[in-house]
Amino acid sequence: MATNIPRLAGENEQAEHGHQVKNPRGLFTDLAIRSGAMTDAQELSDEMLRFAATVVEHCASIADDAHRDGESGSSAGDRIRAQLNG
Repeated sequence: MATNIPRLAGENEQAEHGHQVKNPRGLFTDLAIRSGAMTDAQELSDEMLRFAATVVEHCASIADDAHRDGESGSSAGDRIRAQLNG
């Protein structure tokens, strides 16, 4: 399922090469602004940062399970979308 949230420059390349985001708070702030969850005048709270990190961990565990199960024909992203988009 496609989303209408544009990717940040280099997001695909970072994911493919295993690069770590140097500023996760900045990335999560940008995503919150683009999704309409907050305005660019706001600052991401510590609680929202923990929430975003928890979502990331949950998505990673779904992807890990997909890798361990050896599902063919679907990507980890497909499995994450299937579980989180209802």
